[in-house]
Amino acid sequence: MTHVGGHLPFEAEINGVANFHRANRVTVAVNNTLSPTTLPPGSLTFGSDPQKYPPGYIIQEMQHMDFFNYAGIHRHVHLYTTPRSYIDDITIVTSFNNVGDSVDGIVTYDITTMGGQARAPGDVQVAIVNKDGTVVAQQSNQLQGPITITNVHLWWPYTSKPSKPGYMYITLKVSISGDVYRQPLGVRTVAVTDSQLYINGRPFYCLGVGKHEDADVC
Repeated sequence: MTHVGGHLPFEAEINGVANFHRANRVTVAVNNTLSPTTLPPGSLTFGSDPQKYPPGYIIQEMQHMDFFNYAGIHRHVHLYTTPRSYIDDITIVTSFNNVGDSVDGIVTYDITTMGGQARAPGDVQVAIVNKDGTVVAQQSNQLQGPITITNVHLWWPYTSKPSKPGYMYITLKVSISGDVYRQPLGVRTVAVTDSQLYINGRPFYCLGVGKHEDADVC
C-alpha cells in the first residue's frame, strides 16, 4: 500500500500476503521530499550543471518554517488480526441536559463494522464504565444512537476549578460478535463564536501558547 501524509495512522489488509503461524516481515519506505503541498512546504532544485554538481544532486529548501521535516517512523507498527466481522470505527459526540438539580450526559455513537453486520439480538453490546469500574449506562443491539448517563461527571479544564477536572470515563465498551473495542471518553461540549470559546456553556480563555522545544524562551 501507499500513504501520503505523516501525521495520521493508516492500515492495510494483508490477508493475501500474510504468513500465518510463521514470522512476517513488514517493510516501510519513507520519503520526506518536500513539495509545495507537503507540511512543511518546500521546493527542490536540481543541479544539472556537471561542472558544479555531481549526478543526481538536489537542493531541498523549506518555505518559512522553523523546523526541519525529520523523516522516519515515529510511532508503533502493529501486525494484528480481527474476527471476520469486526469493529472498524466508532464516532462519538457528547452533550448534556440539565434535569432539575442534576445533569444527564448524552453520548451519541455511530459504530462502523467490517465483514458483515451483527444482526442477532444481543450481538451488539454498548456500555459506559466510570472510574470506579461501575457500568453507568448500557444499550443492546444498536449500532448507533444516543445513550444517557444519569448524574454525569462532566469533563472540565482544570483552570475552570471544578471538583473533578479532566474527568474521563474509563471506556465506551462496544462488543460485537466476539470483537471488543474500548474507547475512553469525556463528556463535554465545545462552542466557538466570533469572540469567545465556550466549554460546557461557560466562557473559557486559553492560557499560554505552543512553542517548539528548541525555541528561545522569552
